[in-house]
Amino acid sequence: MFTEFFRFDLRYQLRQPLLWIVASVLALLAFLSAGTGIRLGGAIGNTFMNAPVVVANQLGILSMAALFLVTALVAGAVLRDNDSGIADLLYATPMRKRDYLGGRFLAGFAACVLVFVLATLAMAAGAAMPWVDPARVGPFSAATYAWSLLVLVLPNLLFVAAFLMLLAATTRSLVAVYVGVLAFVTLWAGAGLAGGSDASLALLLDPFALRALAQATRYYTGAERNTQLPALTGMLLANRVLWSVLALAMLGAT
Repeated sequence: MFTEFFRFDLRYQLRQPLLWIVASVLALLAFLSAGTGIRLGGAIGNTFMNAPVVVANQLGILSMAALFLVTALVAGAVLRDNDSGIADLLYATPMRKRDYLGGRFLAGFAACVLVFVLATLAMAAGAAMPWVDPARVGPFSAATYAWSLLVLVLPNLLFVAAFLMLLAATTRSLVAVYVGVLAFVTLWAGAGLAGGSDASLALLLDPFALRALAQATRYYTGAERNTQLPALTGMLLANRVLWSVLALAMLGAT
């Protein structure tokens, strides 16, 4: 039944106007950030507008919007049956929890990934627009965008989706899910302060890995920023492993 739940929910998600509204907004932000003076994450100086470090940082910042997207798509899918009043009838059928929850989770997660793939394509297109000064743009590299998606965006989406789905499945309350969103934002905002004098702890406590990314590229020269992807080692690797393991643990708990 896993496949049936996944297919049904994915079709349902793709028909929702909210999905395409959010996708359009994020794609527009990504496009403008790559092709105009509107810059996510602040000024970049003389660095190329499509430099690996710039692309990774901008997609990482955009992934923070996943909090609100996942609340609507993943948590909303779990709560939908309770809201519609058919939960008791559905739970009386001989379905397995892992099929029901797993299918709905994967459908919502796939919809979120689709949104960010579209945003990534929009960012790549923005840097290729004819009005962009050729001197500010480096050679196109698909690896830059793929690395940013795989290392930053997907782990961020996975953790946020697993966290909010756990809240939705255990509390069956949208209010509790929103409280979880606020707690998550507080965690990110306080990650640096919580680390105190221990810089390593501060980097680990950042669920979006933006601080770990900044630390990994802090001493890059201008040429390195324009051409090199951050090395997936040290605290950046530890951060990604930590939050991915936590996400899988929460899925198992759900």
